[in-house]
Amino acid sequence: ARQSRVGAFIRHPAAGQRAAPPRLPSSASKATAALGLLPAAMRRPLAMAAVCALALPLLALPGPAGTQSAAVGRTAWSIAVMGGFWAFELLPIAVTALLPLFLFPLLGIMPAQAVSQSYFQDKNVLFFGGLVVAAALECVRAHERIALTTLLLFGTRPRQLLLGFMAATAFLSMWMNNTATTAMMMPIAEAVLSSLEETAGACEGSGRASGRRALRESLGKALMLGVAWSANIGGMGTLTGTGPNIVLAGGFATMFPEAPALSFAAWLAFAT
Repeated sequence: ARQSRVGAFIRHPAAGQRAAPPRLPSSASKATAALGLLPAAMRRPLAMAAVCALALPLLALPGPAGTQSAAVGRTAWSIAVMGGFWAFELLPIAVTALLPLFLFPLLGIMPAQAVSQSYFQDKNVLFFGGLVVAAALECVRAHERIALTTLLLFGTRPRQLLLGFMAATAFLSMWMNNTATTAMMMPIAEAVLSSLEETAGACEGSGRASGRRALRESLGKALMLGVAWSANIGGMGTLTGTGPNIVLAGGFATMFPEAPALSFAAWLAFAT
């Protein structure tokens, strides 16, 4: 009976109460629905064209005194387009990073020779070589051997385990990129935490199960933060440990051409 009264009230609202007017779709919902009706092959090109069109007002940006305003506006438009492609992942990140190779010469911002030299500087090739070494170590699983050997040397207690993970991550990050090192060490830390979970599950019948769970949770947070921080600390030890080190070395050579260059050995000796 109650359900019938509720149904009647919905169909015929009481006096003095107006039924809610039908909600009209907004322009944003209409655009989203229209975009969803398009074939998947057309969505990406239309989104790319929209990003390029929305950045067109930047072409009218005035330049500083003594510079060509057209070049400033074209540069701003190119940067905005690249930022939009990166943010919405309209193109692969590596492909978007190569857009200045043909955008800048096409728009008359820089000659192709100058743009290509900026891409293939010695420091950039050095950074690329570090990434290749990281990929090779990951392919032969050498990073796991180094990490597990370090953990065996430090012990299995929580503090010793945390110290072992941080030492192994810092050591690997000295010779590889710190971001790649963190990405490779996280699965190892998760495997250790999974083994701790299994140990806690085996102790369900004992009174130590709650204590083991609390220890696992606190150790998990410490491991995640410790791996990230130790990767940054180890990345400062060598020239190829992190990208900003290479940027600093390149900027130093440009600003002080007569000074001795920051070599790999000099950086390592200073950092250690």
